[in-house]
Amino acid sequence: MRKTVYVIALLISIQTFGQELESELIKSFDSEFSQRLVDYEIKNNNLIYLLLSYNSENQSNRHYLIFKLDFNGKVLSQKRIETMFSYYDIVVSDNETIFLLGSKDGADIDMIDYVSIYDKSFNNFKNFTLETKIEGTITGFSINNGVVIGTNSKSEYVVYKIDNTGKILKKQNFNHDIAETLENIVPIDNGLIIYGWSMKDWKSDSRVDLIKLSDSFELKDSVSFIFSKKVPVKFKLFENSESILLWDSIAPVSTFFDTGFGHKNSINYLRHDMKIKDVCSYGSDQFLYSGKLGDNSVVFLVNGNKIIEKLSFENLGTWGKNKIDKLSENEFIFITDAIRTNDFDIKVQIYRITKK
Repeated sequence: MRKTVYVIALLISIQTFGQELESELIKSFDSEFSQRLVDYEIKNNNLIYLLLSYNSENQSNRHYLIFKLDFNGKVLSQKRIETMFSYYDIVVSDNETIFLLGSKDGADIDMIDYVSIYDKSFNNFKNFTLETKIEGTITGFSINNGVVIGTNSKSEYVVYKIDNTGKILKKQNFNHDIAETLENIVPIDNGLIIYGWSMKDWKSDSRVDLIKLSDSFELKDSVSFIFSKKVPVKFKLFENSESILLWDSIAPVSTFFDTGFGHKNSINYLRHDMKIKDVCSYGSDQFLYSGKLGDNSVVFLVNGNKIIEKLSFENLGTWGKNKIDKLSENEFIFITDAIRTNDFDIKVQIYRITKK
């Protein structure tokens, strides 16, 4: 069953109330080379696995750093990687097997998915390719004894179940009609959701596909949303696995759905000069948005239709990524790349944000 929804936004106001948040820098990655945040994963609410890219004098290959840290910012282990591939995602399974997901591309060849697997001591023991495509990412999440990986070929979405040794246990293809690229794949109770995005050309509206699968990759439901914006639409499934958020990262429009794909509400707020990077739940009808505002990275606390508070991190405005996640009812983690005083002075910092 496929449904199509056209998203309409409501304009809301901005107000500021008393301070509720405080931030603490727990780690700054200083280096002779500029570094950028690629991805991270939190395990068991006490470990952070961090994947960074960095510039090097050797420009023939790409360079990455993997860090394992505790929540006080102490580095427990690290690994420097030099490769011809581009990595987009890090997934850590239940026994701390590390999956780096990426691709290889070039001017005269299609993209090819590439998976590198490391053991808990950061030793690389297996590498293999998956799909060939024109464009799109590769991403995944951990399950018992392995991972689920989502990607796309030139004509279909593709989902894999792979164990900790790298053995492919299951593969399922799904025709995606118009949608061009798989952007995200997330677990829900007894299944998962695929998020895909497409735009025929830069004059067209954006189309989003949400596809619900069972644990055995059987198709349960699908829905398409049309956004009247000519930019990619971001996707987030909140911690309670009951609410889905789609938002436009440039002219912020937030649209909430339940995991049955029922439309809950749409709101248009924040500042139109802010580029939204990520969002997490804060409390009942409250959310923390992170993004870039001028030369600064910022975190906004939003309650219903109102902006309550803003945390600003001076000279940390990023053209790359920043991410925010909820650790507990009173604690959040915010990771951002780039002190952008110039294009060569970039580093990654981790902040703990707490309710006062």
